[in-house]
Amino acid sequence: MEPGEPFTKTWRLRNIGTCTWNSAYALVFDSGVPMGGAPETPLDIGTVRPGTDVEISLPLQAPFAPGTHKGNWKLQNASGEKFGLGLSGGPFWVIIRIPEPTGTPTSLPTGTALPGEEPTLAVTATLTTTAAITAMP
Repeated sequence: MEPGEPFTKTWRLRNIGTCTWNSAYALVFDSGVPMGGAPETPLDIGTVRPGTDVEISLPLQAPFAPGTHKGNWKLQNASGEKFGLGLSGGPFWVIIRIPEPTGTPTSLPTGTALPGEEPTLAVTATLTTTAAITAMP
């Protein structure tokens, strides 16, 4: 994954509460790095009865800066009350690791300088970065 590359994060969540989740509920940013995610996204998942699982997806964008970036998310009910995982209500998250860019020469021109001239060199480099998405609860 390249810095700034769009991706979709999907969480599988189980409703362990007593209320049915519906389109009046929303996925909301809680803390950390939002990674381009909207502060509040209405759930478009139909109804999720207590005891059932649902997959919730969110389009995001990898950060440009090298390092480890974590975004925390929660759900919000129709009354605006936020809730998260388990009885503690902690957030669910996405973690992105963007390494420092590295330069690798891809070609060096060869040539002959004319007598009395200094040879000229041009270097072409390609910067390569990779990222890992860690799927966590």
